[in-house]
Amino acid sequence: MYEIYVDKKYRRKGIGIELFKEAAKRLKKKGIEKVDVGYDLRNKESVN
Repeated sequence: MYEIYVDKKYRRKGIGIELFKEAAKRLKKKGIEKVDVGYDLRNKESVN
């Protein structure tokens, strides 16, 4: 997975973190236990 994008009208509702949690859960089921996460510091909206 390269990025998570949530349309502007749905932001600030916890959707992004829920998408990430679901992705992490599915990866864990496949035996992947480590995920590196990064974000652009200039994108203030990407951090709750």
